[in-house]
Amino acid sequence: MEANNFISKLKACGTKSDICDLKEALETFKIILVKLPEKDKSSFSLNVLCTLCRNLEKVPTWRASINNTDLITFSIECVRHTKNMQISDQVKTLACIFHTHRHVIKQSSNIPPELILKLSFLPFECDEDSLLSDYHKTYWSILADRLTYMEKLKSLKLPIIKLLPKFTDDVIKVIKIYDTVQFCANLLTFLVKKLHCVYNDVGINGSFEKIFECIAKKDLKQFKLLQDKDIIDIYVKFNDCLYVIAESGLRCNDSVFENVSRIIITILGHRPDMFHCMQMLYPNAFCCIFRDKTNVNLIDNILNCLLTSCQITEKLGYKQTVNASYPYLSQLLRLYVENILSNKELSKSFNEAIQEKCLKLILFLLTKLRNTNQMLRCENCPVRSGLHDALRLTFHIKNFVTASTNNETDIKNILPLYIDVIKQQYIILEELNCLGCGNYTKCLNKLQTDTHNTAIVFNKSKYYEESIELFDIYLKNEFRGISSDVQMKNMSRALYNKSICQLDFTLYEDSLKNAYLSLIFSLPHSVGNEKYMSLVMDIKAKASKQETDVQTWSVLDVCKHVVNENPYGDLGSLVKNLEFSDLLKLEFSMYVKLWPSIPPIAGVWNSLYDMTKGDEDCITKENPDKILWTLYEIVMATSAAVRTIHNETYKHIVYRLIEGLQGKPEKSPKEKLVYAALLSLKSEYEMTEAGLKYGWKGREMDADAPSTRSILHEREVLHNARMAVREMADVTGDSFGDMLGPCLRVISLLVPEMFHLSDDVHALQLAALCCDLALKINEREIFIRNAGYLVHKSDGQTDLQNLIEKAAEYCKEMVDDPQNMDIALNFMCEVAIYHIKLGNLSISGKLVQAVQVKMLMAYENNKDIDLDLSLGRLMEAQAQLCSVLSTDCPSVLSELNSIHRHYLSMASSDNRWCFRRNTSLVIKLRVSTSGARCVSLARALRAVRRARAAAAVASRTGAARAARILAQVMTGGEGLQVKIDNTLKFILGIQSDATEPNHAMVTKQHHFTPKTTNLEAMRDCMLKKIQASPTLPCTTIPVFQIPEFLNHACTCSCHACELPACIIIACQVCFLEASAYFRAKENEIARNYFNGALNAFEIAEVKLKKAFEVYKRDLRAAIVDTERRDVERDFKQVQIEFYVELSYFELSQGDFETSDEYVLKIHEIMSDMRDLDPYLRNEVYNLMIASAQIRKNLRKPKEIGLEVELENLKLSPDKDVELQKTPEAKATVPKIGTVRVVKDEEIPKRRKVIKLNLDEASEESTEERTTRSKTKKPQFKIPVPVTARPVLETITPRATRSRPEIIIQQPSLDHTDIKIFTPKTSNTNEFFTPRESTPAEQFFTPQTSIKTYSRRIIKNLDKEFSTPKGKENSQDNVGNKVDTGSVKVLRDKRVLRRATSPGKLVQKTESRPRRIRQPVID
Repeated sequence: MEANNFISKLKACGTKSDICDLKEALETFKIILVKLPEKDKSSFSLNVLCTLCRNLEKVPTWRASINNTDLITFSIECVRHTKNMQISDQVKTLACIFHTHRHVIKQSSNIPPELILKLSFLPFECDEDSLLSDYHKTYWSILADRLTYMEKLKSLKLPIIKLLPKFTDDVIKVIKIYDTVQFCANLLTFLVKKLHCVYNDVGINGSFEKIFECIAKKDLKQFKLLQDKDIIDIYVKFNDCLYVIAESGLRCNDSVFENVSRIIITILGHRPDMFHCMQMLYPNAFCCIFRDKTNVNLIDNILNCLLTSCQITEKLGYKQTVNASYPYLSQLLRLYVENILSNKELSKSFNEAIQEKCLKLILFLLTKLRNTNQMLRCENCPVRSGLHDALRLTFHIKNFVTASTNNETDIKNILPLYIDVIKQQYIILEELNCLGCGNYTKCLNKLQTDTHNTAIVFNKSKYYEESIELFDIYLKNEFRGISSDVQMKNMSRALYNKSICQLDFTLYEDSLKNAYLSLIFSLPHSVGNEKYMSLVMDIKAKASKQETDVQTWSVLDVCKHVVNENPYGDLGSLVKNLEFSDLLKLEFSMYVKLWPSIPPIAGVWNSLYDMTKGDEDCITKENPDKILWTLYEIVMATSAAVRTIHNETYKHIVYRLIEGLQGKPEKSPKEKLVYAALLSLKSEYEMTEAGLKYGWKGREMDADAPSTRSILHEREVLHNARMAVREMADVTGDSFGDMLGPCLRVISLLVPEMFHLSDDVHALQLAALCCDLALKINEREIFIRNAGYLVHKSDGQTDLQNLIEKAAEYCKEMVDDPQNMDIALNFMCEVAIYHIKLGNLSISGKLVQAVQVKMLMAYENNKDIDLDLSLGRLMEAQAQLCSVLSTDCPSVLSELNSIHRHYLSMASSDNRWCFRRNTSLVIKLRVSTSGARCVSLARALRAVRRARAAAAVASRTGAARAARILAQVMTGGEGLQVKIDNTLKFILGIQSDATEPNHAMVTKQHHFTPKTTNLEAMRDCMLKKIQASPTLPCTTIPVFQIPEFLNHACTCSCHACELPACIIIACQVCFLEASAYFRAKENEIARNYFNGALNAFEIAEVKLKKAFEVYKRDLRAAIVDTERRDVERDFKQVQIEFYVELSYFELSQGDFETSDEYVLKIHEIMSDMRDLDPYLRNEVYNLMIASAQIRKNLRKPKEIGLEVELENLKLSPDKDVELQKTPEAKATVPKIGTVRVVKDEEIPKRRKVIKLNLDEASEESTEERTTRSKTKKPQFKIPVPVTARPVLETITPRATRSRPEIIIQQPSLDHTDIKIFTPKTSNTNEFFTPRESTPAEQFFTPQTSIKTYSRRIIKNLDKEFSTPKGKENSQDNVGNKVDTGSVKVLRDKRVLRRATSPGKLVQKTESRPRRIRQPVID
């Protein structure tokens, strides 16, 4: 009764009164069970078990509220008491176990596994004979649930391997009670696959073997009775099992594959077709392959035989069976490939022969699997086709190539098979897509990835043709369905890799096309990525070694090609949407960053220029203005990127752009800016062309070389530069965008160029404009460079404070930057020099000190830093500062020479043309400036060789500067006029040819032979030179002709009238020519040329004023005033030099009044000059001293009456009257108080026959002349005019007159206050003008010199002014200019003349020279 009540209470109804505490119920059950008799315990336990099972099935609330662990414990306790019951009761017990077991394995609560497994083991505790054979499916269900639970336990990382033996034994028990055919048809495949899945990491081949052996031991007659359809189904199931067993055996290297296959053959061996197929696949093929995977020959033969056997089997009529075998053949082949390729050691045996057999077998299977059933599942795919298996098999061929590459196996001969398999893959995919495979996209992506990777591997293995073919396959399939950014990226990546492959295969054109396409497909991500353009540059760089034009291809050119060819599909629609102006701009920026070379950049210029003409409308439709401004921007930025701009393509585009802008009637400020920059580039091209045409470049530094430069040529090439300056004056506003910086960088190059070519006023104007525009965009470098020019040229009268302050702010930012430090330090030195000019020595000293510190620190931190320009300026600042602050400073000439040599040693090494050109121009400018200073100083110090050495830079500097330099080293000599013609006049353009005449032919031609019949006009235009000898021809010199341009009208706009330097040089030429004739003692010619030079200076002064008035119309007044003051200073300096020379000339002629007028003029000019050169001032002082000395030494004789009929004249000088003296101080000659009358007949007795010795004067005659002058009384004689040529005198005096001797007395210097350092020389009292061969530096000696005149000059003075007497007639011909012939030839001629003319020589009557008429020039 108590037991029944317990069961009633235990039966749940879904109410709160239900017993849910099974643990308490179990205790009650045990108590009741003890009380029951033995015969009722089993039934009571079964009822309780059934009640628990009933509650699980029908009462969800109870099922949810109970403890499953207590449930299992309660159930196990009940089952233990149900043994030895009737079969019907055992069935109930089995059913309860099944339901309870299935319930608890599905629960996720933490139930102890041992309880569940114990419950699962309970039905199998008896032997197989005691099992309920009619309920074999229930037993199998319990085993299947256990297997599922074991899989669950595996996920919990519990050691389930221990459960395998028990499970295998229980399975064998079930097999024994199960129908064999039904088990093999329905359960065997699941069991094998599930066990393989659960125990995939351990060897379970033993369990498989036991299971199949158990099946083989049963009665197999049922298999023989099966229909064809059923037996084929079982055949397929057995093949499934064999495939799983083979896979498990390969994984664990413990295979029972061969044994199991033989067991299956015994089961199905009654069918010949199945026997044949099984035997072909397993014992004869894959069992041997899996058993010995390293036997290459065996495997090769097996695979070859397998392919042959498959073909034969079909012919034997076993088509159905063999078709059912093909999927397993493919999967077994896949297992073999996977296994051997996954093992590094085994893969070495996978040689070319085996690969070839595998590929052939795969190609064979691909054709057969279309008609077979699908073996492997395709997830979420409704299509059931063997194509899935075929595709799965082909996915492994990519590993063939990888393994071959790793093992360095040559597979060149079987590459066509690879390509064929890959092509079949795409065909299979298309068929699956047509069938509606849901995984088509996924499989296509995998296939595309494999194809792409295989192509890369082929390329690495140098199979370029096959690699390119695979890339083509990939790209065509990828482009066909392109619709997303991912596919665009895939296309870009494939094109990039294909381009690399073609580059390696030297297909440069195709490679470049694909590289550009890769860039296009990767947009917009490729904008900031360098790898695409890096590949393009690599291709172009390698292609440059061959004769091809791919270097000039751009992205636009490539798009034109691919649109016409369409190698991957219709690319026209993709290209139409591209902004090629942006792409070309991107391409240019990459070239600038990675490879700044002209040929590739030229392609960008050409493409943009073609687009501006509308030639590419078929490719793209873009805004023409945008294209044009992109072209402007790239053209302007090119000069700052490439090494040189001298490229015909670039030049052509620049000229065409200039033509386009010239035709615009009105230009915007931005267009004017671009126009000015283009004109700057054109000016650079014209400068280069002129250099090649006129030979300006590559000249050796030689001061004597004829000049190849002329101001006219330079002004012609600077025409566009001056136009650029005018255009820049109208550039206003702020709407320049990104164009201002590049344009200013190009335009600012004109500033040092125009300074170098002496167009300073336009250079200053442009520098000021560049500074104003640079401030708008904070372009620090351009601003500081141009501000430095303005500061350097300033004379302190222009306010530059704001400019200097702004530049100082920029310098603070740049001085610590190694790239810009040189610019900042250079400007600081410019400011220091500027303050030295103003007298602010403290500020300049601090600036110099700061620059020194920064420079030393920079050299310590970076020894390779380039600070040469700023170092040169620092040296200049130091030299000027030291000369002002210290009296004990080194030689100024040494300082200037050091600075000059520093600039000469400099070279520009920048890789960018714009910066290198700027540095080169600055170096040229500073070399010429420092050279001019050295020449000027060396000339003032009479260091002739140093002056000429420094003047050598004139051959490489601008024409005007060269003329100013060369004019300072042109001294007297026979070739002076030739030098003037070849250099100065050619530079001015006065003569058209700089070739020096052939002097060998000069003496043979008739000088100045008239070409017209107007002989009178020609005679008036010629002046005769002094005849050195009667035997030499009389040379004529044309009268002075003022340079033609000085007579031009005030409105003239020729180059000579516009350029102040040209006017100054013309004055220098006039001055030098007059000086040359003066030094040669051609006084008549010199007078004519000096008068002409005076007139030229007066006209030049007027033209200079007019020139600056014209400048003020277009240029800034402050800049014009600054340049005007600079030019006036130079002009006045030349004027002073000219007046000094002219004063000497007048002194030599004895015209003291005119000389004084010129001295006054000099003082007037000097009073207007603030910073006159001290050496020039010293020359003026020397002139004044020389004039004073000449006046002091001059003695006018006192007028006395004539004595007897003017025959005997006696000299009675007054004591107060001093004798004439030269500028040199001489010893006083004692005065002779008595007068001796010389009779006529005494003269022949004391005269001696003159012996001509024109070479040199003997020492005896010199001593005799000196003795006689001291002992004999002075006799008066009629003075004979002194000439520059020796004149023979008569030895027979006139009958009516005697020739008294003149005693020359020298005044005493004891009582004079003037201290003159002049050495004693022979007595002479005649002023001397140096001859041509006498260097100018020996005549014009600074006041601080020790000697005023040298001994050589004193000796010449003695011989020139002494009266011939006795042997004194044999005068030294020093100072006489001989036109032709050597001294020896001349002496021979004179001796011959003397020998053939005996007797008396009739004295020629000296006629007064006629007045010189000024030439009348039409």
